[in-house]
Amino acid sequence: MTYIWNRADRVPVEYMPKALEEPFKRWVKKNNKKLNETTDKKKQKQIINKINKHTISYTDALSKYKNENNT
Repeated sequence: MTYIWNRADRVPVEYMPKALEEPFKRWVKKNNKKLNETTDKKKQKQIINKINKHTISYTDALSKYKNENNT
């Protein structure tokens, strides 16, 4: 599955950063719910790693957008 924050360069500038923020917040909420519902330590670790990986991608996409629009 491809997430908008992994292809932020395709999003028109007029929709940024809202186009990234709202879907990411929903995605994190959904995955945190999965994390809280599972008791399997291996699955918990996988979910945590996935959240961390996507948080980095999201942060990078936002910083690139902000850097491009501040110059």
